[in-house]
Amino acid sequence: MGRRWGKTTMAGALALSGAAKGGIVGWVAPTYSNSRPLWRFVERTLVTEPRLMARKAERTIDFPNGGRLTIYTADNDIALRGETFDLVVVDEAARIR
Repeated sequence: MGRRWGKTTMAGALALSGAAKGGIVGWVAPTYSNSRPLWRFVERTLVTEPRLMARKAERTIDFPNGGRLTIYTADNDIALRGETFDLVVVDEAARIR
């Protein structure tokens, strides 16, 4: 699939679904600026759900059942070390070392 097919939107829906079911989900984007589209998607999708705790500075959404979606950047791979995930989505993988 080429550009603008909705790959990020589809993966975002899968990530949110996994976290909503209690999973620990990590999303890895090449850079901080590359993670903005997913964060905007998450905010739009979950704006009507008051029980969720969103921490914008950490780009983390905590679900009431213990699920969590956190967005990481590949330019700071140390942040990923020691974490455990049920699902990891690597966005724009060709742009990551």
